[in-house]
Amino acid sequence: MLNNSLPDLGQGAVAEGKEMKQSLIGQGIISGIVASLQAKLVGVPIYTEKVEQDAVKPYLMVKLQSVSHDQRMNGRFARGYTFDIELHSDTYAQAYEWLEQMLEVLVEIEAEDGPLRGTDVKAEMKEGVLHVGVSYVVQLMKQTAKPPIMQQLEQRELIAQGG
Repeated sequence: MLNNSLPDLGQGAVAEGKEMKQSLIGQGIISGIVASLQAKLVGVPIYTEKVEQDAVKPYLMVKLQSVSHDQRMNGRFARGYTFDIELHSDTYAQAYEWLEQMLEVLVEIEAEDGPLRGTDVKAEMKEGVLHVGVSYVVQLMKQTAKPPIMQQLEQRELIAQGG
């Protein structure tokens, strides 16, 4: 069950060769992560904003940790999104059991514009909370204004006289 609803963002993450949309791509990826985790870990609350003060364990917290933006050639960009998914559980055994399921899911998620492959997936236990890190790279192409098409062509004929 998703406790913080995400707005409908229209077109989000775009695959290589598609044009860059005017939307929040990171939110589209978060929606894909949440949907994938909900399908695998049924009944586990998943938060995306802040956790309620009286939240009962177990629950997940999905946070965007960092974004990188690298310019490529011909108006192409590679934008990387790194996420931290906190797993708050009652026992370490339960946390590690869910970790195995989460690793299967995070390798490839279904984002708004198609599948995204997770990279740099890693997990670490800190102060009783299991932190799972994953990165997704989105290939973008900047929209450019096309030059106007010529409406008329004026042609003049000249005949050269040999001489």
